[in-house]
Amino acid sequence: MNRHLTTLGLARRAGRLIIGAPMVCEALRSAHPPVYVFYACDVSAPTERRLTSKCAYYKIPIMKLEASTEMLGNAVGKTGAVAAVALTDAGFLTALHLTDRKGRE
Repeated sequence: MNRHLTTLGLARRAGRLIIGAPMVCEALRSAHPPVYVFYACDVSAPTERRLTSKCAYYKIPIMKLEASTEMLGNAVGKTGAVAAVALTDAGFLTALHLTDRKGRE
């Protein structure tokens, strides 16, 4: 889990991270959708349902982190709680060990 949060913080500094559930949902509908979505373990049931259903519809992988909204917010450099983030660069998936070097899951 610590590796995930650290890598998400690096992605934010690189400008490859979308922060916040409303922004993630908006990005899923865009012409260039994110490559992976992560959400905190303590999000509300409606938020979790909205994120998982949108990711399923747009065929974007999603992962529930073992981190609270406060921990996720702190990891990506925000002072408040962050419910969800989305990666826009597939290169960070290799660092998270979610794909191999050839981009396969």
